Amino acid sequence: MTVPKYDCICDTNIWVKVCIGAVHEVYLERFNVIGIADAVKNEIVKWDSNEDEFKKICSLFYEYENKNLFVINLIDLEPITRKIIENELKQEGFIDLDNSNKKIEDLGEFVSFLYAYHLEVPYMHSSDTNFSEEIQNGRVLSKYKGIEIVTWNEISETITDNHSERIKLNKMVEEKSKVMSRRNERRKEENDMDRKLQQLMDRFSKVY
Repeated sequence: MTVPKYDCICDTNIWVKVCIGAVHEVYLERFNVIGIADAVKNEIVKWDSNEDEFKKICSLFYEYENKNLFVINLIDLEPITRKIIENELKQEGFIDLDNSNKKIEDLGEFVSFLYAYHLEVPYMHSSDTNFSEEIQNGRVLSKYKGIEIVTWNEISETITDNHSERIKLNKMVEEKSKVMSRRNERRKEENDMDRKLQQLMDRFSKVY
């Protein structure tokens, strides 16, 4: 595998903020060659099923894939590197590396972090609070040195150096994130209700 010279590796939560903040063009201009872990892509493409404005999280990813966004697939890495990463993931309790339903917390973040470390990419863009806190506490940093976690606040400063514009951008991203979370929760509740109704119908159909 020919490994591009990545400017950074981007986690799901940053790509989501870039898209809903409508600053993807500026972001891609600032950080031209961006690595995306396969586990992160599996999380991003789930937005393809949306029928609202948040569908663009996936559609913009596809638009810039292999232009500015380059997916790093574990299977394409050098055999020795791949084996090391697989073992490290298992040691951390990560077994199912697909995670397209995002049932495994922190998988995309940790895979991205390992790819950054083993491919010698010094910057990882991530704003996952729990994962970043874990890294800052030293458990991960003591083992994998040389990776700088760049948060959304730091990235927004590179997108615009105008303080008022940055505040406006961050406020919009925060508000839209809340809207998206509420819609996701409502969709989950509706799906759970549909599933329970179907189970009830199946039970009665067997009785009668």
